Amino acid sequence: MKASESRSVQIQTVLFFSLVIVVVILSILNVTNAFLLNVPEEPEPEVTGTYIRLGELTLREKIAQMIIGNCKDESVEPYRKMRLGGVFFWAMDSPEAFSGQVERFQEGRSIPMFVSADLEGCLNPFENFRNFSSVADLETSGDALLFGQEHGRTLRSLGFNLNFAPVVDLNDTIWKCRSFQGSTDEVAEKAAAYVRGLQGEGILATLKHYPGKTLIGRDPHKYVIETVIEEKDLYPYEYCFHEEEPGAVMVSHHIAAGAVSSD
Repeated sequence: MKASESRSVQIQTVLFFSLVIVVVILSILNVTNAFLLNVPEEPEPEVTGTYIRLGELTLREKIAQMIIGNCKDESVEPYRKMRLGGVFFWAMDSPEAFSGQVERFQEGRSIPMFVSADLEGCLNPFENFRNFSSVADLETSGDALLFGQEHGRTLRSLGFNLNFAPVVDLNDTIWKCRSFQGSTDEVAEKAAAYVRGLQGEGILATLKHYPGKTLIGRDPHKYVIETVIEEKDLYPYEYCFHEEEPGAVMVSHHIAAGAVSSD
């Protein structure tokens, strides 16, 4: 073999193995990204009592504080490093499973997490050990108050502090169990009573799905929905904020026109 040919083979061999090494490195990086293994740890923020000096937070921490992530075993340490603002729980088998996992996520946190669930009175994340009646069966504001208290006690006992409820859409033609029944006034009054009961137990309430008309027609989780919002759709929000102080509002992801516009 000529010297030039031998040299060419050597170069090709070196290039081949170099490419193999690059592919291996990129594969490792991809795996670590997928499993959140290379998340840098943010500096410890300054916390005085129940107050946080926002000026001491990095931009990354401020963004992380606005995010609620899914509950996964492998997410405990990455969420802690990022100072993620909250964690959302789906169904688990037992109260002990919930409490233990909540404790893991909260452990070592200078800024406690929002620990959240979707306990509306329809689909039930605690159905494996705790049954609730349907929100659609509540006849009076008094019933709604007791319902909120019942939800609040259960959530608090498991370590939760945020519930994505109540639904204040005026109608639910998709699931048929997620909204209060009655006139616009009755829905607003029941929602306010539920908020009072829930937050009285130390659980933040979330009015949803602003600005309304989210639970009619087709499932907005699967389709792009366009709706025309009327003033009556907004009334439960106005009433609840006048009567109570709900902790949060969840915005719908449909395209709105009318009294509230997405434009």
